[in-house]
Amino acid sequence: MRDNLSRNDLCPCGSGRKFKKCCQGKAPAALAGQSAAGPRLIAKPGQSSQALAATASRHWDAGRHAAAIAAFRDIAQMTPDSADAHYNLGLALFRSGQLAEAAVALQRAVERRPRFEPALQVLANVHDHMGRENEAAAVYRTLSRTTKDRTEQRLALAKALSLEGAAEDAVEELRRAAAAAPAHAGTHVLLGQLLLEKGAFAEAEAHLIKAIDDFPDSFQHVAASRRMTEADRPLLARLAARLEKGNLQTRERGAIHFGLGKAHDDLRDYAEAMRHYDLGNKLCGLSGRLDRAGLKAVYDELIATYSAEALRRARSAKEALPDADGDLPVLIIGMPRSGTTLTEQILSAHPDVAGGGELSFWSDRVKAWMAAARSNVAAPGQPSAGLEAFTQLRASRPGLSVTETVSLANLHRRAAPPRHVSDADLDQAGADYLALLRQIGPGARRVIDKAPYNFERLGQIASALPGARIIYCRREPVDNCLSIYFTNFKGRQGWTRDDVLFQYRQHQRLMDHWRKVLPRDRFTEVDYATLITDREAETRRLIAFLGLDWDDACLAPERNERVVRSASLWQARQGAYTGSLNRWRNYEPWLGEFRDLLPAQAD
Repeated sequence: MRDNLSRNDLCPCGSGRKFKKCCQGKAPAALAGQSAAGPRLIAKPGQSSQALAATASRHWDAGRHAAAIAAFRDIAQMTPDSADAHYNLGLALFRSGQLAEAAVALQRAVERRPRFEPALQVLANVHDHMGRENEAAAVYRTLSRTTKDRTEQRLALAKALSLEGAAEDAVEELRRAAAAAPAHAGTHVLLGQLLLEKGAFAEAEAHLIKAIDDFPDSFQHVAASRRMTEADRPLLARLAARLEKGNLQTRERGAIHFGLGKAHDDLRDYAEAMRHYDLGNKLCGLSGRLDRAGLKAVYDELIATYSAEALRRARSAKEALPDADGDLPVLIIGMPRSGTTLTEQILSAHPDVAGGGELSFWSDRVKAWMAAARSNVAAPGQPSAGLEAFTQLRASRPGLSVTETVSLANLHRRAAPPRHVSDADLDQAGADYLALLRQIGPGARRVIDKAPYNFERLGQIASALPGARIIYCRREPVDNCLSIYFTNFKGRQGWTRDDVLFQYRQHQRLMDHWRKVLPRDRFTEVDYATLITDREAETRRLIAFLGLDWDDACLAPERNERVVRSASLWQARQGAYTGSLNRWRNYEPWLGEFRDLLPAQAD
């Protein structure tokens, strides 16, 4: 399949390698805007797959991407044992933004040819974009063993280490790779991203700028690393011109639009910012729509299963048992962009508190219970994958800090609870979770788990660990939804205003339930605006809720040097940041469905 690329251009699969050394002419052409709707191309009787492939390539080159994908799908059906056929279909789907279907096709290609390097590269990229970080890390590790190129080995290993939470090891691999191959753009992109998480913003930007011609979507990270100024106008024009060229894939275009939206917001060009945010959401939204019926059904089941009486019985059953670490867990929950990162930064500045970041433990465990329920067998009692991975990393890399060792995978993956979870399974989950927290903070009196979507798993958590403290972060609803709409984070499912609004309303409904059934001594709420405008009083209240003595370090969370993996990583390292309060007023003409969330006095 032709791509109009020279042999020395970077390959469009996202590997960071030269085209001649990667996909070698098999990659689809870059997506120039929306896919043109073409007729369904059906293979005629007797038509060979080679002839159909030529037809598909002509469609793609002419911009008729829907027709091309239909032809590639026909080829895969005609030649089901062909790894190349599944790869071409998967790559075309990926470059058109259809990630879920792309993952299926690419997985089929890898099953048929396990060392199929281009397919492995794109499959890892797809998993990463979808927030499937465990799966992406596993594929990157396979790539690190498969590829012959030493720089590619280091890059693949660094990507795996990063997704597993071993940031320092990843940085070391990338520094070695950059020293050996200083022109390798993919190395600079990942190194820049990891340095942002460490708060080394100036050094991070230098690496990202080096790669911006080859990876223009890295501009999204540059824009997130600081406040853009008038001096950045030439850079914005440069990115806008790159968009006009049209030789970019869907996800790249979407990421650039999100970066330009952030930049124009900084420059107070709100109409232009919203134009870019709308385009970014439209492009990234090609990956799929929110499953509204499924989401509502999950929350209906949670509310029905975990009543006040059910949680009271679970608490009573645990009260008679010794629980030396019952006070250890602190869960910070809430919608994304509601202040969860800031809250963790403040509390983990306390010398008796360890910050674990966004742990995947409960997401992984609920999925294991679901899988066991589907297979009609008891859930295994082994420690969770998250705990096993943590233990192995600590054993093999004793020099790592705790936050660099913790895996941050699978934050946004939603899982419905099985109708019945046995007491034995809950007891095992509680024990495994406490073991993980003890390793994260060996000498800490409290350890924080800041996975926002744990608000969907509070029934299981409260049943397994009645002593866990839960802090629910709230933000002005319209500001919260706008901030979600303005953020291109992994695993995001709602890409339209009405989908974001629906998700938020369902979240409110579930939180209304938890408010009624959870004990008040273990559940509290923090309002983002209050935390910003009355920082000391609200922080003192939260420290008291944790049962700890006051420490002045909590008043300077910007000095907290722990690694931060969040869309708000720049704000998390600032002082009292008031720029996010009442942000909706800048965008009032373009609120659309979000207008339903306006405070009463604004109507």
